[in-house]
Amino acid sequence: MKEQLIEFKTAKLAKEKGFDWPVRYYYQHNIEGKLITSDLEEELSNCNDTPNYPEWSRSTQSLLQKWLRKLHIDITVITNWLKDGKKIYYVGFSYLNKNNKIDIWFSKKSGNKIEYPTYEQALETALYEGLKII
Repeated sequence: MKEQLIEFKTAKLAKEKGFDWPVRYYYQHNIEGKLITSDLEEELSNCNDTPNYPEWSRSTQSLLQKWLRKLHIDITVITNWLKDGKKIYYVGFSYLNKNNKIDIWFSKKSGNKIEYPTYEQALETALYEGLKII
């Protein structure tokens, strides 16, 4: 199974919030200003001059989740089995806020939890929302 890499908006926010752990993949703008993804190890091995270093780290979801956990934000993805055998996912996170532990669940205006069709989509949302609170 291949690790899921974070989306650009999550990578950009992670950098703003201080994520600086070394990663292999990253986002950057090419000469034309177009956003591209690159592999740092591949670039270093194919380059005779100084490589173009990354603008935004493209971490795996699990590495960014670990970094957030070090800042006391615990992310949870919950699986719910439907009667037809399909799975849907809910997300939430908890964090320490002034001596209180507060659980946050992403919800619609109706108060129902938002469902995600895949674990990775649920986790991506949780990572982005977790970054917003630090």
